[in-house]
Parts: sequence; structure tokens; C-alpha cells
Amino acid sequence: MINLILTIVAVFSFFQAGLLVDFYFFQKRKLEFSFSKFLGLGIGSIGFFQLIAGLLQIPINQTFVYGLFLLLGLPFLFDKKLIKAVKQGLVLKKPVLLLVFTLFLFSLVVVTFSHTIWGSDAYSFWLAKASAFYRDGMVTKENVHIYWPYDHPLLWPLTATWFYHFLGGINEFFFK
Repeated sequence: MINLILTIVAVFSFFQAGLLVDFYFFQKRKLEFSFSKFLGLGIGSIGFFQLIAGLLQIPINQTFVYGLFLLLGLPFLFDKKLIKAVKQGLVLKKPVLLLVFTLFLFSLVVVTFSHTIWGSDAYSFWLAKASAFYRDGMVTKENVHIYWPYDHPLLWPLTATWFYHFLGGINEFFFK
């Protein structure tokens, strides 16, 4: 049960980071709700942050990830313009959309947890690289190119690593 809660918090951290990046850097303190945009911006910005931390040789552990999550939550408490924008954006104008979104989310969860991760790329490249990032505590020049082909994208392993830090260990089931 705790892994499920931490997984939900990890997913929420991507939305949180994406919303903040969009609000402060792209929309110039205006907010237009787009959950897909927030998720994409969040995954990208957290992945970029992990790469920069690796370049600066700053180790990332579970405490650091929780601290960053709480630090990114401060604007939601103290920035009145952000609070107002979030409250206005969360007002659902069409309850049918909420029902469709809930059904979609439910079906996505059922399909995701009904089978195991498969595919050689997922196991042999991406999740193995994520395990190396997690065990080393950062992205290093040694673990970034540990498997051939060297040009595999890093965003998937960095996303998995973020989940591993939230969960406190390598857990492919809840990352899925």
C-alpha cells in the first residue's frame, strides 16, 4: 500500500514540476490547464535536473527527492497568483469530462497492472540503465553509456530512476 501511495506522489511530482515550469517560465504567471503538457514538462524538467546534478556530481537520494518535492510545493502555499490560478483551473465546467477522464484513468490502471513489463529494450537497456543511475545515486559518464547502443534515449531511464528514489528501491511493478 505504501508503494502505491509513493507511486502516486511520484507521478504528482511530475505534474507539480510541469505546472511550475509552465506557470513561471512559459505562460508568464498565467495558467492554462493541460495535464498532458504538465506531465511532459515535468518529466523533461526533472530529467534535465538529474542530468545537471550528474554533471555537477551532486548525488541524489530519497531524502533529496522528498526535499525537492516539498520545496517545489512552497509556491503553492505562498504565491497568491498561483493559488488563484490553480483554484480557477480546477473548477470543472463539464462534469461529463470528469467522468470520461476517471473512466480512462481506471482503464489505464487496469491495463497497466494486468501484465508485466515486456520487451528487450525495456529490460536490457532502459530499466538496467535506470538501476545503474539509482545505485550510483547520479548520472555519471560511466553509467550513461554502459549498454550498447549508446544513443538510446535517457528520458525513460531518468523517469524510472525518479520513481526508484521515491520508492526507496528498484521496483519495476510500481514504476510501470
